[in-house]
Amino acid sequence: MPTLPHCSSSTGSWRTGPKNPRRVSRGKGGVDLVRLLRKLVACPTDREAYGLQLWVADLLADLGFDVSLHEISPGKPAVYGVRGGGDLLLCSHVDTVPALEHPEPYRLRTDGDRLIGRGAVDAKGQVAALLYAVSRTRAPCQVLITADEENDAFGSERAPVKASAAVVLEPTRFEVAVAQAGYLEIELTVRGRSGHGVFPDRLENAIVAAFAAFDELTRLPLAAATHPLIPGTWLNPGRIEGGAGPMVVAWECRLEVDIGVLPPRTAADAVAELSAWAESRGFGFRVLDQSDPFELDPEQPVVKKLLGAATHVLGRTPVLTGYRAWTDAENLNGRGIPAVIFGAGDLVYAHSAEEWVSLADLEALSRILIRLLEDWSGP
Repeated sequence: MPTLPHCSSSTGSWRTGPKNPRRVSRGKGGVDLVRLLRKLVACPTDREAYGLQLWVADLLADLGFDVSLHEISPGKPAVYGVRGGGDLLLCSHVDTVPALEHPEPYRLRTDGDRLIGRGAVDAKGQVAALLYAVSRTRAPCQVLITADEENDAFGSERAPVKASAAVVLEPTRFEVAVAQAGYLEIELTVRGRSGHGVFPDRLENAIVAAFAAFDELTRLPLAAATHPLIPGTWLNPGRIEGGAGPMVVAWECRLEVDIGVLPPRTAADAVAELSAWAESRGFGFRVLDQSDPFELDPEQPVVKKLLGAATHVLGRTPVLTGYRAWTDAENLNGRGIPAVIFGAGDLVYAHSAEEWVSLADLEALSRILIRLLEDWSGP
């Protein structure tokens, strides 16, 4: 296995590196899945991922891929590899959220079957399973590993991918996601009437009013939307800021909220509904970010092939579902590449203080990917 470069920014480039690529140390059992994940987790990638992506590029080149590096976001290049003229794309990402309250984010720990570390489930565990799978089969395929999915998400939008279908690896508990929710991130500004803090009953506290505004927000039609594949929408107040101190009645409060958008609504529909509501209530309203939902025809060949491969390995047929979180599948579908979302582990544990994924699940995911690649390229 190639030596892992230093994790900070590199001054070199993969294409101008050594003429002879560093070889993959396989040992008797081939590339080791846990060792792969340990190396991936050891490299912090919440701010930049250049060093780690150089290592991924070297490994893919060593496995027979024609590899290119595309620095679409500064310090966060996308790695794109093609082997044997394959037209099925496997896509995931190595960037993560920051360590936050994770006690040992960059040391892969084990607790029974659990592999614990930042990115273990979202999505370095998926990347490890992908890399392990393509080391165990010579089937033609394409690989795209992005490094900006958690923020800008330009990698899957702009990398020069030419594929006929894609599987985006994210934690789905082995359910096959053929729909994805959109989202709307908004800022509400609620104004009050300030004065001495001992007279909140005679004044208007903007912070209290912001709590009431959020409660009202949860009762709008957008919040009650349903979809047969996506288990309800959501409203998450992620940041609140206002006031000057306990002895002053707050005159202004800003509240940032993430809101799910389910098909057939679009993000534009949600903006229209919320802006009209905010205007009617006298609130300031600003859109911070937005994304449209999508639905994929379950009769697409990539869905059927993936269902067949997963059924063969798991001994049961996975259910079709929808995905709440944003993934690179939106960009790929927007480019005309039918993309389904699938992977090991549970998204609920992502971004947490004890982010983990099951080793048995990663091993099963690798076997599913091997079966899928061989079925896709077979007769």
